[in-house]
Amino acid sequence: MDAPQDLALENERLRTELAAERAKSQALAKENECLKIENADLELEARCDPLTGLLNRSGMRHKWDELQALWSDSRAVVTGIIMCDSDRFKDVNDSYDHRTGDIVLCKLADVLRRAAPKQTVVRTGGDEFLVIVANDGQEYEPGECDPIVIAERIRELADTTMSVKGHSIATSFSIGVAAHPLIDIRMVDLIDAADHATIRSKRTGRNRVSVTYMDDPL
Repeated sequence: MDAPQDLALENERLRTELAAERAKSQALAKENECLKIENADLELEARCDPLTGLLNRSGMRHKWDELQALWSDSRAVVTGIIMCDSDRFKDVNDSYDHRTGDIVLCKLADVLRRAAPKQTVVRTGGDEFLVIVANDGQEYEPGECDPIVIAERIRELADTTMSVKGHSIATSFSIGVAAHPLIDIRMVDLIDAADHATIRSKRTGRNRVSVTYMDDPL
């Protein structure tokens, strides 16, 4: 075999190897992209409540960190936190089965979504929910960034009788609002203030909104 033929065969071999390396690189890139998507899905799943689809406490902390960063750059303002505690939910679980209770919780989660469609809604645990109210530069209708207005809308929508598995179940929320926080406030302090307000709502008859302004004594 002469030199030109040898060179042609060597070139063909190199082209074949190069094509194989390209195919291998493309396969690895595709695999890495799939792993990124899978990890993102797992991370999102870890931040969501499996029953209602709302954020859980982990997701709440992640969202708060995002808002704090925007707040520091003057691209967002947190206007308050709303805590919602379902009134007499224990009676639902005691009177019916837990599946009925789960359906009620999902319906209450939908109430919160409707009342605060542009805000961050969280199920903190059991029959307790929380809304982080912020203005992050979107276009808002009047009241959509006002935690007191949103809290009263939640109270009105939750004050109803739900039909669940053939049962008529009365629902309502006792609600606490921590309003007008300062930029350097910790989330735990804001939640604590909203919790104090929620306790006031419970003690004064339930199905109402109480407000703690952040310069008020607790």
